[in-house]
Amino acid sequence: MNPNVHDWTLVSIVMTWNVGEIEFVFKDQKSHIVKGYIYDFTELKIPKLQPWGKSVSINSLEITPEGNNDKKIRLEMQSGDVIEVTAKNIEINIP
Repeated sequence: MNPNVHDWTLVSIVMTWNVGEIEFVFKDQKSHIVKGYIYDFTELKIPKLQPWGKSVSINSLEITPEGNNDKKIRLEMQSGDVIEVTAKNIEINIP
């Protein structure tokens, strides 16, 4: 699954450790708020090295199957950083 989120803004990432949940908050091209939820995550990587320069905009988003019935979400930022989460369930309702 490769939803078109190019040029969306990443507003926030909220992680609740004890229940293994993550909430992503985005703004689409029309500045509407879109939320995504991740349940039962097992791995979370959030680098902020900005090799391409500072940016809060998204370049691409991919959701792929992983082993053990997991899924991986890969969010490439226009800064060049790649945010990755492995989890049992990923729910992002992209219009």
